[in-house]
Amino acid sequence: MQAKSFAVNTDKDAARLTYEVSDPKYHTMQKVTNPENVDRVRGLAERRGELQGSLKAEDYRDTARNVSGETRHGDVRSGGTSYQEARLAAEQPGRFAAWQEVQQVARETATQAAAAAATGAVIGGAISAMRNSLAVSRGEMSAGDAARATLTDAGRAAVRGGATGAGVR
Repeated sequence: MQAKSFAVNTDKDAARLTYEVSDPKYHTMQKVTNPENVDRVRGLAERRGELQGSLKAEDYRDTARNVSGETRHGDVRSGGTSYQEARLAAEQPGRFAAWQEVQQVARETATQAAAAAATGAVIGGAISAMRNSLAVSRGEMSAGDAARATLTDAGRAAVRGGATGAGVR
């Protein structure tokens, strides 16, 4: 894998980045750049790879095939790092680490809340379905009313479960 990270604000910057990752020593490697640069690098590499008689045409075609905005291995992906993120990490590592931690906690909280909401909906809906089925069998409620009540109860249980999973009090 070859990784390059710098601001690409001009066509000259894009050309330099494309040239650097198209070095023959990186042939068939994954060529990782900032996600915001991938389309420019790929497009430029494709155009240069089509030039007849160019000594580096195959190197540019290889770049067009292998440039990416994130590191990949099998099903695992890095998600990419923008140029701004790379600068922040280099210039203010403590602040960047804190920002990364906040993002991770937010992702974990959302995952927990979703799982708790689903669990709440299933359990709350099952309990409500049993209670409302019994009411229907006794003639206290119509089947339609029982279905609506069960869905309402399941929805409320999902909201309660999601809020509990997210740590909301």
